[in-house]
Amino acid sequence: DEALLTHRETSALFRIQYAHARTRATARNASDLAIRHTLEGDIPSTEGAALTAGIAGLPTAVESAAIHRSPDRIARHLEQLADAYLAYQAQHPPLPRGDEDVTDDHLARLRLTAAAGTALKQGLALLGISAPERI
Repeated sequence: DEALLTHRETSALFRIQYAHARTRATARNASDLAIRHTLEGDIPSTEGAALTAGIAGLPTAVESAAIHRSPDRIARHLEQLADAYLAYQAQHPPLPRGDEDVTDDHLARLRLTAAAGTALKQGLALLGISAPERI
């Protein structure tokens, strides 16, 4: 079983789907904590630069894939986006921990998490692959 888990974690598709599932879990947890956020507002400028670039770069990756008839360009971009999201959320928790109050940073991180989830889901859909809500 441990070998299977390791294999899955090294699989690009697993990481992409896992990252999407993490964005959805974060949204569910925020809702459970009664944290209300909107998709409008500031996004942390420096702490999420790589993630923001990955989200913003998806249309370019899709266009390039279409021009070159190379869907693997979308897949590679999604892999980079998933890795950027997983690293971001590990370093910058989008939800408060323990008795910590909800801050503007948390709300901004939730917006970025939602945007990452949308980009991952749309990219997977273009490849005909499901974006699971849970893993």
